[in-house]
Amino acid sequence: MLRHSEIAGPRTGTSASQPRNAYLFSGCANGTLMRLNTKDGKYQRIDPCTFFTKGFPPVFFIHGVEDRVVPVRFSERAYADLKGLGVVRELRLVDGKDHAFDEELGIEDAEFGMVREGLEFLAKYAQAGSMF
Repeated sequence: MLRHSEIAGPRTGTSASQPRNAYLFSGCANGTLMRLNTKDGKYQRIDPCTFFTKGFPPVFFIHGVEDRVVPVRFSERAYADLKGLGVVRELRLVDGKDHAFDEELGIEDAEFGMVREGLEFLAKYAQAGSMF
């Protein structure tokens, strides 16, 4: 079992003052992020689902249902694709939460249990010498 002190970090939030974040936020807000990053229009090159294989490592998804940056359907699709390949996977959908909601969570928050569950899942599969 992981202890909070082993996984809790500073509550920094996501700031648009950092150039990387500003680029991401403006591309998302303007609906141009994919076009900016894939100038040849071959979006399948950057679609993570195209890289899934039977040997893909275990995946734990936690996704806010109200996410306006990455629609929840992308996690649902990835989960279904991985299931079809027999990959170990878990999916937790969090009602009423937006993108990166977990950045501000504290141990007292109800949703923290899902984050802890995800970290324990990762720890289980990332043990030295037994990744898969």
